[in-house]
Amino acid sequence: SWTCYKQLGVQELKDLEGIGNSIEMENGPVNPFEANRAPVENLVYLDEGLYRPLRLEDEKGDIYVAWKSQSVPLHVPEFTDEGIKELVLKAWKLEQARPLAEKRAEALAELARKSQKSLTEGLVDQKVIPDGEGEALKINVTDSFPWLKTTTVPGPNPLAAEVRPEMSDVPSVAKPGEKFMKKIFEELKPGEIGVTQDFDASNYYVVQVKDREPSEEALAEKRNEFFTGRLFGFSFGGMRFGMTPYDYLSDVETQQTVAEWVQRLEKSYKVEFLKEDDAGNPQG
Repeated sequence: SWTCYKQLGVQELKDLEGIGNSIEMENGPVNPFEANRAPVENLVYLDEGLYRPLRLEDEKGDIYVAWKSQSVPLHVPEFTDEGIKELVLKAWKLEQARPLAEKRAEALAELARKSQKSLTEGLVDQKVIPDGEGEALKINVTDSFPWLKTTTVPGPNPLAAEVRPEMSDVPSVAKPGEKFMKKIFEELKPGEIGVTQDFDASNYYVVQVKDREPSEEALAEKRNEFFTGRLFGFSFGGMRFGMTPYDYLSDVETQQTVAEWVQRLEKSYKVEFLKEDDAGNPQG
């Protein structure tokens, strides 16, 4: 099949099913001294060349051939640009709806707590909008799921694949994020009811934890493995080998810490970034 996409930002590209999670296909035998294959966003946005064929493969093994036909510099679009008004209106409506959705979710959670029943019984016949004729609440009972799952990915060493942690899939929740998982696994005890949101706060959920695994004995064993096992890989010649799940988890924290440090540094020194047009203007 043939598909032509309009201008896409990085996140819009990553959100595309299939190709958005694809990586560069390998050419020939695996080279143990070659870095991991580049994700599609690096191939598209870090290379300014146009019409260069990209050979891509997603996690399901589907293959894509793609190329970039236009490169638009980073800029603030004008309100009159095509499609911008609709995007602004959509974002404004979502921003206004979030407090109302959270308030309604808190009211439903309190109603369920007072009933001293499960969500399926305590919120039966409730509507999304209070006292309305609209959509009925969707109440789903999920199977158990972990906060993170691990997947095996090719690494620089073909004889030692790397284990990478990923956010677990949650039935009936399209975009669970850290706030969602933190509420489920850290803030609520078995039987408790609370309110949480997905990663971009486009949906709010009333949740109840039914049970939690593993047992305390199993957790103690896991803690012992953590303290006695190998936590991190090693670097050589600018490359990283033997990556563990803790490497990937610490990378996220490190990137966030560095970004916050840079923001504080820029604020303390009152750094202002000029547009390219102003940079060459001695009066700017």
